[in-house]
Amino acid sequence: MNGTLVDDVLSFSGNIKNKNIELKLKNCIINLKDRSYQILLEVIGNKKTGTLQLLASANKIYVVAQNMSVQDLGKAFGKILPQCLINGSFESAPSQDCFAGKGYFKVEELISRQSKIDINLKQDREGLSVQGNLSNAVDNLRLEALVPVLIKRDLDFLIKKDSSIKISIKGNAHIENIFEFPDGITVKGKVKSDLNIIGKIDSPQIRGNIECSNTAVIIADVVLKNGMIKLSGRDNKFVVYDSYFVDSYGKKATINGDAVLFFSDNIPNLDTDLQLGFDNFRLFDTDSMKINILGNGKMEGPIDNLKLSGNLKVPLCELIFLESGDDDQYKDIIVMNDVFLSKTKKEEDDFFLYDINLEGQQIKILGNIYKLDFAGNLHLGTYNKKATLSGSIDLKEGRLNLFGKRMIFEKSKIKFFEQYPFDPKMKISCSRDIDSMKVVLDVKNIPGEEMSLDLHSHPNYTQDVILSHMMFGKSSKDLSVGEAAQLAHAVNSINKKGYIFSVLNAFQNIGLVDSLSFSSDSKSSSLYKNSQTSSDKINVRAGKYLSDNVYISVNKKGEETSFDVDLSVGSHTSLKVNTLGEVGVNWKFRY
Repeated sequence: MNGTLVDDVLSFSGNIKNKNIELKLKNCIINLKDRSYQILLEVIGNKKTGTLQLLASANKIYVVAQNMSVQDLGKAFGKILPQCLINGSFESAPSQDCFAGKGYFKVEELISRQSKIDINLKQDREGLSVQGNLSNAVDNLRLEALVPVLIKRDLDFLIKKDSSIKISIKGNAHIENIFEFPDGITVKGKVKSDLNIIGKIDSPQIRGNIECSNTAVIIADVVLKNGMIKLSGRDNKFVVYDSYFVDSYGKKATINGDAVLFFSDNIPNLDTDLQLGFDNFRLFDTDSMKINILGNGKMEGPIDNLKLSGNLKVPLCELIFLESGDDDQYKDIIVMNDVFLSKTKKEEDDFFLYDINLEGQQIKILGNIYKLDFAGNLHLGTYNKKATLSGSIDLKEGRLNLFGKRMIFEKSKIKFFEQYPFDPKMKISCSRDIDSMKVVLDVKNIPGEEMSLDLHSHPNYTQDVILSHMMFGKSSKDLSVGEAAQLAHAVNSINKKGYIFSVLNAFQNIGLVDSLSFSSDSKSSSLYKNSQTSSDKINVRAGKYLSDNVYISVNKKGEETSFDVDLSVGSHTSLKVNTLGEVGVNWKFRY
């Protein structure tokens, strides 16, 4: 920055950089003797360049703004100011011992990116009068305010003691056109306002009502809809009454309490103290998550730093993880490695602070091939500005279907720790007696480390032997060429970190098959082969007995799929019909 001081006149210019904001000072002149100012600022922010020209002396006040971002201007000086873009001018001249004048500004993005407000200003001995209109095809909201700020001839600002403020907000508008919320939060609804804020400037009184109908609040996967919010002004607070949200099943979440108006860094805010009630309310209702809550809670604190607390029961909690894709036949299934156990850390801080005790009466984790039922007590809290769980849940029942074999989980405990968000300490095992061995799958996780999966047996056999008995019910040395190729694929898959092994057919995933066989179009194969060429296609046949005499099977050969029905008509004779239109008779004799 360069400047000169001559005869009490300071002239300077230069640049000020603050992170992503650059402030250019041009033609800046300050007369220290008569306290006059002439300043031209150029603010270069994120994708915006604005100018602000100020001329202030004992004879004139003149302000011109062009594309000026108030938030960027505040950042340049280390101040927190609301986001808005201003265009317009204000001109004022001395009248008796104070200034009087008028101006017009268009303010954009003050309360939402879509909002445009026309503001007319009038300065006189009563103070600064403001008239603002927010209007478009669906909204018509009018703001009128009188702020008792006087500008004296020596350019000092004066607020008289015991002076009063008057603000009126009347009309109809949609919330999404009024307020701008942080990313990840959506609020919609129709607002009807008949609100007045009047009284002493340091303790204004709120009068009138605000009603929000058809309200919806979406925060991440939490969806509150069919809402009615009623606010009534009383003293210096909004009283919240008869407010609620209704889920898709007619259950309610109720809201009652108050919110006190206060100002922080020149920005109005609300200090909330709300009581929340949940009547088996479906708080999460998505394809992957269904959670009902029952009980009472609180929401308190300023809007930008809300705290949720309470003691809640969870009558229903279903976490559903269904695998899908074009290649279901050879899909790798990730077991117990879901988003709730993910070690991925977000950079941004959570919007809420939490202090919620949860009594989980039944927590179900459902997937294509597994079903786990837990119960226990958890605490949803905040650690290093991140939401986290602590406490423990016990496994009550669990099963895993692999290759048509149902494996039963043993009872175990999973513990959560605050310093490891959603990364629990656990070791759970499932087992099944298959042929002459007991097959065991251990799922183990240590907080801060990667999850491990271990497939073994008693007596101790190699993985290819274990998988061979699970998949085909026989030793690996007795496998056909196609079966050996599939076994190699499974062995290769189980050794991948984070994966268990390939589930080879959609029927296996849900444990419906009674028999499963594979064949290959190739003439040779290897147990260690883990890839297939176009000439090495695997043919899959899976079957199910509907009764002792009726057997239905599905045959997949390349792109063709056919269905066979075998009807036993005697001890040695069966009738076979398929979807290719073929009918045949089979005879079986044992010599």
